[in-house]
Amino acid sequence: MTPSFTPDSRQLVLILADNGWRQPYAMSLAAGADRAVKPLLTGEFEAFQVLGFTPDAKTMFVVANKDDYAAMNVWRVDLKDGRMTALGRSPDYHRNAVVARNGQWAAAVAGNWAERPELKLLKGQAPAAGAEAGKLLTQSHDPAWAQVDVLRPERFSFKNRHGDIIPAYVFKPLGWAPTDKRAAIVYTYGGPLNDRHSVETDSFQPTGYVFAMYMAAKHGYVTVTVDPRGHSNYGEKFADANWEKPGAPQTEDLEDLAAYMKANLGVDGARIGLNGWSFGGFQTQYTMYTKPDLFAAGIAGAGPTEWENYNSWYSGRTIGKVDRTKPVLRKYSLLPLAKHLRKPLLLVHGMQDPNVLYQDTVNVYRALLESGKEGLVELFLDPDGEHALGGAVKAVGWHRKYEQFWLRNLGPAQQK
Repeated sequence: MTPSFTPDSRQLVLILADNGWRQPYAMSLAAGADRAVKPLLTGEFEAFQVLGFTPDAKTMFVVANKDDYAAMNVWRVDLKDGRMTALGRSPDYHRNAVVARNGQWAAAVAGNWAERPELKLLKGQAPAAGAEAGKLLTQSHDPAWAQVDVLRPERFSFKNRHGDIIPAYVFKPLGWAPTDKRAAIVYTYGGPLNDRHSVETDSFQPTGYVFAMYMAAKHGYVTVTVDPRGHSNYGEKFADANWEKPGAPQTEDLEDLAAYMKANLGVDGARIGLNGWSFGGFQTQYTMYTKPDLFAAGIAGAGPTEWENYNSWYSGRTIGKVDRTKPVLRKYSLLPLAKHLRKPLLLVHGMQDPNVLYQDTVNVYRALLESGKEGLVELFLDPDGEHALGGAVKAVGWHRKYEQFWLRNLGPAQQK
């Protein structure tokens, strides 16, 4: 990935995952030198964005989630010994980072849940003790956000049955107590997404964050967003969990999460809803069909239900081997599983979706009807919408639908 030469042209630097983590390696270009690539960094973290080098080729700049998987910082790396120095402030997540050619300055859009992301200027050297890590250059957010920002999530993690650490965050409503028996909603994705996942310190995702905050603040629900196995940016083993068994590892993690929520988060285990979009829409359905009593209701948005309809470049690296002349992906279809549905399910899709084809939802809906599940399944369609809707159905509209669905199927936060 992204090969580049050091300024002195003595090394070729490229990104590999040979040790299970995407990190920079170097190949010497000197005459007669060993051409083997050698790692420039060590440790269990992802560092797959090389921003540049100082003119003397002694220092490299990278973006990495060293020390915090929920954040990406800008790091200065000594190429002689691999020593790393953070230039930005924790827990800021640094995006779209660039470095000046002389290595004296860096800039990035950086922020966190407490401070909305803005453009920041960073010194190319480590800041002195007690000094500010960066200078704020912009103030672009509407001050009205303060009226919406009524709750902050708490990050937590739990061990699944295999000993893997699964990251998540939770919105707890005012008045929450660990002895409560509240209704709850889980938002999940579960698939690889290049450099993204859901539990990020600057993520204000409309459903997993903003709507989750709304349901906790207005209705008293406990709302959790989780990164089960299958997500990117947690290393190769974590990201590759889907291979030839898509949905199964995540369902294990969701089952373990439900038990954790019941024991630790004041949740009624019989009134937890599951929601996801895209791969999360697939995951929500897979879990509702294969563990039909685990969640009380589900909302599945734009989920690929038949992987042979999806992009070969994605399926062939994520799901299983692709051969367009043979139905090798058909065994991962959700259609044969749909008959096991036992709890209410809302299917959501944009009918002009060019990514996950609308036919995937039509076909699984047909399978549910043919299995006599018409009393359990609902359809919510955007006639003009694409993969993120946005046609006749805007974000406020589909979340109103979600709110009504959850209140009807999960009931009030705390039942008398």
